Amino acid sequence: MSLLYFPAGHEHTGKFKGMAEILRERGYNVSKLKAQCPKFRRPKGATQC
Repeated sequence: MSLLYFPAGHEHTGKFKGMAEILRERGYNVSKLKAQCPKFRRPKGATQC
C-alpha cells in the first residue's frame, strides 16, 4: 500500500508525495506522461494524457 505522504525519517517527512511519485511507487513509468492534454482537449484515441 502506498502512502500519500513521505514517512518519518525521509528527507521530506510529512509532505505530500504528489501524483508522479505515487504512480512510480505503483510501477508506472511516468517519465514521458503528461498530467493533462494540451488545452485540456484529449486528441481522439489518446491514452497518455
